[in-house]
Amino acid sequence: MNLGFLYLLFGLAYLVGSAKTRVMAIIWALIAGGVANVFFWWYGKSEFMWIIACSMAWFLIFIRRDFLLGALAPFLFFQLSGSGFHNIFEAHYFEETQRLKEFSFLNTYETITELSKLSISGVLQLTSGSVQMGLFGIAGLILFTVRHPIIAFGFGPLFCFLFLNSIYGNRIVFYSAPILWFGTAFLMISMARCITASLSKAGYVTQRDQITVVSVAGLTMLVAWVNSPTHYVPRPSFPKPVLEGFASLKTTADPDNSIVATWWDYGYASMFFNDLPTFHDGGAQTSPSTYFIARAFLDADQRASIGNLKFLTTKGHKGISAQTTVAGLKAQFSEAADAASPDLYIVVTNQMASWMGSISKIGNWDIEASKPVTPRGNRNGPILDYERLNCRLAGYPQSLKCGSASFDLEQGLMKGEPALAGWAHAKDGTLVRRQSFNHDGHLVLQIVQTGNRVSAFMMHRQLFESTFNELYHLGQIDHPAISLHYDDYPHIRIYKLEGAPAG
Repeated sequence: MNLGFLYLLFGLAYLVGSAKTRVMAIIWALIAGGVANVFFWWYGKSEFMWIIACSMAWFLIFIRRDFLLGALAPFLFFQLSGSGFHNIFEAHYFEETQRLKEFSFLNTYETITELSKLSISGVLQLTSGSVQMGLFGIAGLILFTVRHPIIAFGFGPLFCFLFLNSIYGNRIVFYSAPILWFGTAFLMISMARCITASLSKAGYVTQRDQITVVSVAGLTMLVAWVNSPTHYVPRPSFPKPVLEGFASLKTTADPDNSIVATWWDYGYASMFFNDLPTFHDGGAQTSPSTYFIARAFLDADQRASIGNLKFLTTKGHKGISAQTTVAGLKAQFSEAADAASPDLYIVVTNQMASWMGSISKIGNWDIEASKPVTPRGNRNGPILDYERLNCRLAGYPQSLKCGSASFDLEQGLMKGEPALAGWAHAKDGTLVRRQSFNHDGHLVLQIVQTGNRVSAFMMHRQLFESTFNELYHLGQIDHPAISLHYDDYPHIRIYKLEGAPAG
């Protein structure tokens, strides 16, 4: 949809600039403004409106030579688009933090995979299937620019999206994919015409157009064979068992008194399958809720996690902005833990375990000092992860050998040093054994067994003791208000948090 709207609007901008009369130019500008209004309703990014307006002005000035219309048509376009005039550099992409009264939250855009930066070769690979084909497309665009400079510069922003990767991340570059393939097609057609023209002059052929079509068709088939477009077909974002878990809530949860608490990636999918509200989704991942959900998952005290979630449910962002210190917030969370609220369904999944780096980066943030918080001894700063180990279980449970590292599970030693704070073994999502040590270590070894498959993970103790790890991997409930509602481990687990006061 985004690509369709964007390229349609650029085409309409060209029609405005190439119209034979002022009346037709105004009509096309009004049509473009109407389409832009729908686009802005669908995807409210005023940056696109600015770019299209500039393109429209360019075509009017350099094709029609009409400076008055070059100002009037873009103005009408802007008025109808509904985007308004504001500083596009105030967008979330340019902000490291976001404020809510006295608190400063890390911009969650820092953790979105689609906003990561790519190298030039990575950009060409993503948009064209290969670096070579990307360069072929660029060569075609250069040739088109030489032959049709005014049109090329008017459509130039479509190509320039490639270079905005360093600001907006890799999801912006796909807007340039069609223009690169246009360059590829233009270069192939130009080469075919050149070849057929040479052959005609030599007396070998007489039907130039037919030969051109055949040549281009052959080259196109070759391109399709070498650069298969199948990698453009997206894979499902969420596994079927996860979606089935969300769908189960449609028949088991009270639709008038329930809220789903999970990570923002699942927001839209959850609402689609069960019609229940969520704290945040793909359109609201930059809200303060994302930080507090992350903190709820990272907190070692399940009662504190409950208070956090219940406070968000009952007081929301207004309750947060009414406080001036984190200490004040924690006091409010403690009170909220025993207060009545709608039922909460806490959803934890295997995908969230893989997203823990992003979750912890957001949650391990000092919202008063506006800086990251590094758990003691964590080598990755604020980021926590499940680090998979390649282990041999020959000496288990007394010892374990993982690559070059040896573990003494009776003494809590790693390579002979007292580095382990503890270790645990969970089978099919249930804790089998757990041991803690009095060492000053900050690492924990966790063995996860699913059926006959055994995996070992090294992690920081904050992650091991977190509410997320206890509920997802260990099946450990430490509060009477929490109960297991739906279990399809290792894919998904849903816990119900009773809204009425506990006890």
